[in-house]
Amino acid sequence: MFKNNVDFLIIGQGIAGSLLAWQLLQFGASVIVIDDNHTEAASLVAAGMINPISGKRMVPIKKFNHFYNEACNTYRQLESELCAPYFNEMSVIRIIQSNAEARYFNKYKNCSEFTQFLKKVNQPGLNPKLINDPFGSFTLSPAAYVNTSRLVIDLGKYLDKKNLRLTCRFQYDELKFESHKIIWKDWVAKSIIFCEGYRGCNNPWFKSLPFKPAKGELLTLETDTALLHGTILNCGKWLLPLSKHHCLAGSTFSWNPLNHQPSEEGKNEILNTLHSFTYFNFKVLNHVAGIRPTMENSHPRIEQHRNFPTIAIFNGLGTKGALIAPYYARVLASNLMQMINFNKKIYIS
Repeated sequence: MFKNNVDFLIIGQGIAGSLLAWQLLQFGASVIVIDDNHTEAASLVAAGMINPISGKRMVPIKKFNHFYNEACNTYRQLESELCAPYFNEMSVIRIIQSNAEARYFNKYKNCSEFTQFLKKVNQPGLNPKLINDPFGSFTLSPAAYVNTSRLVIDLGKYLDKKNLRLTCRFQYDELKFESHKIIWKDWVAKSIIFCEGYRGCNNPWFKSLPFKPAKGELLTLETDTALLHGTILNCGKWLLPLSKHHCLAGSTFSWNPLNHQPSEEGKNEILNTLHSFTYFNFKVLNHVAGIRPTMENSHPRIEQHRNFPTIAIFNGLGTKGALIAPYYARVLASNLMQMINFNKKIYIS
């Protein structure tokens, strides 16, 4: 007879699985997280940057303030519980790259969706010793840096202390179904949620979803000149200060080959772009690569399987994971509690 009963099994302990487990515990649920010790987890090599304006066309993120407030509250709560800093509020100086980009800025700068984040318009020559900005720049706030790698590792240790994490590779063929429950090895659960990142492409229940994972590379750098404290520089690539002379820089997007190996091409792409808009001298301290769990339409997928309601997926957070994961984790956890207690379907808006 099976001896281990639990409300939820969570497969994967990246940023999605970590925050979902945390939120379910806050609701009083019992959980077991199954993870292979973060092997190939994108959250460990993610920048964790939160920026209200994204892309070359300077599009404001929809519901940014809603997501940002939720993120701030969640990360501050985790800082208090785990006694470590994760959430760092910052500003962004977006350096205009060209006349075409200047036209986009002039088109949108007076729109209410844009102006709520626009704190200052900077003329060329903002800091001529550090920044090359012939087309000018503008300052955005709020923005933030979330140390996702430290958060995921610390939450893993938190789960371990409570005996809530199993370190192993989950095998799909070990999962069995019975009426209103699932069975995996010696565990019986009311529901299982897959938070596998890019590995979801191979999940037999969700492989039809429009996964479009992308490789990204990230550098840790040392500079010869003091960085701008609390300010992210963005101009095609970005430079995020960690201390007076250390920073993160990125990022790249590539699809072939799709692997976790840092490449010379990726490193040079980042460094060449940094040299085009800054006058720093850089020393590369670390170079990592990961695979982002993105979807073709860039929208996250949080849903039940249509034929197996005890199975759900939480995936596709992409480059905005640090911003949107706290909100969706809380809403999904609430829905899951409604499902097991009142047999309601999951609905995420």
